[in-house]
Amino acid sequence: MDPNLIGYAANGSDVSPGIVYRPVPGLLLAARGRGDFSLDHPGSRGTIEAEIVTGALGAGATVLQLQTSASATTHRIRIDLNDSNRPEFAIFNGGGSAVTSWTPAGADIPAGTALRIRLVWDSRAPLSSGLHVSFTAFDGSAFEGDWDPLPTTPWVMGPMQTLLSGYSADGEFNGTIRLIQVGTQT
Repeated sequence: MDPNLIGYAANGSDVSPGIVYRPVPGLLLAARGRGDFSLDHPGSRGTIEAEIVTGALGAGATVLQLQTSASATTHRIRIDLNDSNRPEFAIFNGGGSAVTSWTPAGADIPAGTALRIRLVWDSRAPLSSGLHVSFTAFDGSAFEGDWDPLPTTPWVMGPMQTLLSGYSADGEFNGTIRLIQVGTQT
């Protein structure tokens, strides 16, 4: 198999039969389904990509949360689907304050819709766009949304060692998680 493509999870099992994914930069973890995964992420910059299928409308929940440890959530990055099945995210610093978030706009997304979500961040230096964060989500077309606040200034982001996939204190995701990738580079 081409080393630049992955078709397996971290434990070596098949991710999605017949589907091959290009790994995110600095790949640390590739996993599917719900779970609590350990990793050693420096936190200051990275890429998260998730391939999911939406669940029932009105049941907004966390798709994934990358956090300091299994019990500590000070430094964390969370990607959710809202009640309309639209992807949104928030990044929190060591004090637990939101550094930035993105809220989607538009119509409901029906249950059973395949989505690819990609979040790239660098807490120390702006990305090519001049922002410290890039967020794209698409089901064949890109979604529109609003930043709060616009991520134009650096922040301190500590190491993260736990990925919660498909659940958090906010609720369980009722769709399908085909693949989540976490990497250390932008």
